[in-house]
Amino acid sequence: MNVDDYKYEITNIEDYVKLTNDLRKQYVLKLDNINDEEYQNLSENNSFEKMFFRGQSCSDWRIYPSIFRDNAVSSEWDMIQKAYLINPEILNIKQTTFERLAVLQHHGLATRLLDITENPLVALYFACQTYEQTEEWKLESDFLSDLDSNIFTEEIKESLLSCMNKHKINHSKETDGVVYLACAYPENFNNKTIKILSHLAEQDISKNYTLDKLLDSLKENNILVGEDNEYIKNSDNQYAFVFNILQNSYCVESNISSERLGRQSGAFMMSGHINVKITDGETILEKAKGDFNEAFLKERLIVPVAYKEKLLKELDYYNINERSLFPELNNQLNYIEYKCKENRKEVPSFKKEDFAKDIDELVEKVHFTTRLTDEEISEYEKIIEPLKSVDWQKKDSVMSEMRKLLKRYLVNEKSIDKDKAEQDSKDILEKIVRNAENI
Repeated sequence: MNVDDYKYEITNIEDYVKLTNDLRKQYVLKLDNINDEEYQNLSENNSFEKMFFRGQSCSDWRIYPSIFRDNAVSSEWDMIQKAYLINPEILNIKQTTFERLAVLQHHGLATRLLDITENPLVALYFACQTYEQTEEWKLESDFLSDLDSNIFTEEIKESLLSCMNKHKINHSKETDGVVYLACAYPENFNNKTIKILSHLAEQDISKNYTLDKLLDSLKENNILVGEDNEYIKNSDNQYAFVFNILQNSYCVESNISSERLGRQSGAFMMSGHINVKITDGETILEKAKGDFNEAFLKERLIVPVAYKEKLLKELDYYNINERSLFPELNNQLNYIEYKCKENRKEVPSFKKEDFAKDIDELVEKVHFTTRLTDEEISEYEKIIEPLKSVDWQKKDSVMSEMRKLLKRYLVNEKSIDKDKAEQDSKDILEKIVRNAENI
């Protein structure tokens, strides 16, 4: 199979919607040639598998639930127990293990649930998010190959290359996004299959956890009633019923009344990823990690990085944006900032003015224009000195104080009558303001 034969480049919403509809007709309805009226009648009157979607900002990523990254599954049981200790209300309010896992997933804990959606536009929104991927420099990189080979030997280049890669210096690129599609009958969160997988998440099966121990635990928790347990143990299929559950993936429709889940038309994909080993006549279960790639169709809807911003603007027109998909306040505010970017204008860089220097210069100008004596210059310098440490933008309030000081000085020290002192103080300070504005 040529992988490229199943890649579709997405550059606008119109083609994307048509493509997802065509794939739904092909995989869900199993019909390639059908007109729109027939398609609508089938959609409304028949029960089929459903199409689910997942958008990822980097097309190179495999499809992992968070618990299967960085060996987190080895501490799954421990993380869940500690989460319940921090917030025991989860145990009291949420009756089923799946409901509890969904709450933990919503609040950011690594779980075996993978977020998917029934809305293809929501998946496209997530595929259009920006992601920068760090790449390793190669000897063939343009800047290295351009270096003078007489000065930069291959050994020096390799040493430089190693240092740059170690410190991840200036070599990252934005990545294409991708939308994956899955076709499945949705499972109810409360059915037996999902109850079994959810129950396993809360179990510590790190040491010799047998299948019989699991079955006993399921019986104790009323997940398997007595006749179910006996059927499994005595069945000719030798536990095939349980093995099948532990090995497969399921699309789950949740009952969680989360506003975010509702806005995103959200659902979950869930898988056991449990290894089964036969040792000394006992069936041992072991938690394992792995991706969900095989649970999705071979088609890959690629969103080129050059079209991400354009598609986000198109999605915004259809009210698919951060504000509509995420009810939390920080997301609402992020959306406001995103929208306001469209109206931004060039702003000059801040330049701090040296007003003390400016005041020194205008003092010299006042001395000259007012023809003051040396003794008067000394007195006025004392009065004007406060201007050097005051924000010149607040000059109105400063001028008022200066007028009072000058008037008092002229009346008390120069024996000038109050009216003339009032006018002289205004004249002198008006000259200061004019001179300052002309500096």
